[in-house]
Amino acid sequence: MFIIFTLQMTPGELKFALAVETVLNSIPQPEYRQLIVEALMVLTLVTEYNVAGSLGGIIAVENLVHKANQIFLEDQVRNPYLCVISVLR
Repeated sequence: MFIIFTLQMTPGELKFALAVETVLNSIPQPEYRQLIVEALMVLTLVTEYNVAGSLGGIIAVENLVHKANQIFLEDQVRNPYLCVISVLR
């Protein structure tokens, strides 16, 4: 399947894909790597559907993931049973 995708890529696209894969493979924790991938997917959707006029300059995705985790942890302190209750409903 990967071969089909790479055959359809321009040299620039292939180089970009390999650069992204190299960066992602440098993240040792699989859970953190997955969060980075999901954040990149959300940012892609935001730009694809023009949700925001502009995202500004360089986006530090790792900072975005850390901030999201911080918000999640703060929410868990305020509502420790929120996750359990939503699963039980």
